[in-house]
Amino acid sequence: MHSGLSALLVVELRLKAASAAGLASLLLSALLSAPAAPASAAPTIPAAAPALELIPQSRYIERFGAQRLAQAALTKIPAQRPARSGQERTAAMDPPLPWHNIAWVASDADARDLPTRRGNSELGYLHYSERHNVRYSKPILIAYTDTKPAVIKGTHLEYVAILTDRLGIIYAKLRVVNEQSPVTEDKRYKTPDGRPIGTITAFCEGVNKCPDQINQS
Repeated sequence: MHSGLSALLVVELRLKAASAAGLASLLLSALLSAPAAPASAAPTIPAAAPALELIPQSRYIERFGAQRLAQAALTKIPAQRPARSGQERTAAMDPPLPWHNIAWVASDADARDLPTRRGNSELGYLHYSERHNVRYSKPILIAYTDTKPAVIKGTHLEYVAILTDRLGIIYAKLRVVNEQSPVTEDKRYKTPDGRPIGTITAFCEGVNKCPDQINQS
């Protein structure tokens, strides 16, 4: 009797083992025959806009050399949504202020007095800001402060700042024109304080309007 039960148990265990082995085999076969999942495409990373800075021309020459400056052609800045600058526009000056009201002052390497006056449609801030898209004090101060003029013709001075990246690629050349006399060449304007007329205009060479990055440097 006991030997018969033992035989039945052995048979039952063998059947269960065979069944389990069969299921495992079927699962393995299914896994092996299933089509491989397509590899997910790597995300497309847009090319980052170059990190630009506006520096005096003299500093550009120190970094990259005068020959590089002379040979470099302007490179177009990749299109991008312009970032909002944290600076406040000095255009918010009150309309009643006269043309000779001084907005800010700088000093170059030779300690010249370099005021930028409110101006009007012919000279000063109101002349160049909208027309040439140089809207803040910082670009002008970068061109002036602790630098030397690129052009000196009597009391007529010109300063240059370069919009560039870490590789020395040039994206814009900002030129700032300054009159050191208290009277304009045509004698139409004279400063009541006896100080220089100061900034006549500011513009980027080769274009009507400077790129927005000039104001964000």
